[in-house]
Amino acid sequence: KPEFLKGIQDVEVNEGQSVKFRCKVKGYPQPRVTWHKDGKHMKNPGNARIEKFGNRDYILTIDYATMDDDAEYSVCAKNIAGEAKSTAQVIVEPAKTG
Repeated sequence: KPEFLKGIQDVEVNEGQSVKFRCKVKGYPQPRVTWHKDGKHMKNPGNARIEKFGNRDYILTIDYATMDDDAEYSVCAKNIAGEAKSTAQVIVEPAKTG
């Protein structure tokens, strides 16, 4: 079944900074990888980009974090043999004003 060689880690950023989650997944057959934010499937992630490099590397990038991105994120790898999941928090600190 799928296995995370490297899971995603909690991230703390200031508002307006970028967030990057990178994970490495292996599995046969090739697992289908999906990203979730607070349990909801990120099909059209808005200000986020979902990329895949080679067979194992998956990256979720949020270019400019807003308070709306302060959430729990998880990445799920699934194939016929089973599934694996890695979860992390994004903590967004509000921008200091004045």
